[in-house]
Formats: sequence, C-alpha cells, structure tokens
Amino acid sequence: MVHDQDAIGSRVAMLERQVRTLKAATAVAIVLALLLAAIPRTTAQQTADVLRVRQLVVEDADGRARLRLGYLDAPGNTRRFGMRIDDPRGAERFGLSYIDNGSLVMGFDAPPGTGDNRNRERINIAADEAGGAYIRFLDRRTNVVARWHLDDQNRAWMQFSDFTQQPPVIRRYGLDGDEVVR
Repeated sequence: MVHDQDAIGSRVAMLERQVRTLKAATAVAIVLALLLAAIPRTTAQQTADVLRVRQLVVEDADGRARLRLGYLDAPGNTRRFGMRIDDPRGAERFGLSYIDNGSLVMGFDAPPGTGDNRNRERINIAADEAGGAYIRFLDRRTNVVARWHLDDQNRAWMQFSDFTQQPPVIRRYGLDGDEVVR
C-alpha cells in the first residue's frame, strides 16, 4: 500500500509541476498578447482619390496657427478663397486670395506697430476681374505712393504719388509720355 501511495504522490507532484508550468506559460502568453495589442500597427497608407477639407491649418511647434488654406471670409468682405501666413504672434503677413468677383490678389503686410494698423498692407499684386493688373506700394500711413498698372487701353503706367503736398501730386509715366495730376 505504501508503494501505491508513493506512485500516487509522485503523480500528484508531477501534475502540480505541470499546472505551475501551464500557469506560467499562460501568464507569459497574456503579457505578450497585451504587449502586441499595445504596439501601434504600421500599415501601408491607403491613397485616396480625393481629400476634402473646408480649411487646412498648419501649426508651428508651439501649436500656433501659422498657415491657413481655405475660405478666409472676414466680416464685411466679399467671399475669398486662399492662403494666409501669420507671424508667430498671429498677425497676418502674407495673403493670397481669389475673390468671388473674379480678382486674384496677393498682399504682403508689415508687422503690427510699424504704421497705421488699420491697414498694414505694403505691397499688393493683383489680376482684376476686368483683365487688368496692378502692383501697388502703400506707405506706413496707408497711402498708395507708387503703382504700376495696366489701364483699360492695355497701356502700362508707373505712377508715383505724394500725399504730403496740398493738393496731393500724382506723376504717371508711360510710353505715351508722363503727366502730372494735382
């Protein structure tokens, strides 16, 4: 009978070792499964035929919006679609707009505090709705002090203005000669 108990005892001990080994293997398998589930999957990026967004905003490393692409409507203005680039303080420095009246305008702005803040534009380049074009330069008081434009008769003119004089003086130069307007 002792011999039977030794055989049973050794079989129980072997079964206990197997159960411990099975428990350890199960614990390792669960840990591995959790680790695999937590690892981000690297899947091949699917290409789409169309990406649709209403506005795209690109932020700098500090989370500030620096570039906007999309509709750039401002209160009181006509609808505009385009691009706006802001400086680190959020002030617009460059804009490119297609205006629903048919004009395409590009504007370069001065930083705030460098003139009349009601209009910080300094250079504008435009192709207007009537097929004309112009480049204009504004001073810090927002006066148009120089302009290069295409008139209705397709003549190119360079124009310089002096608003410090009373009355203001405007001088235009073109292929037909020059003229002074007071």
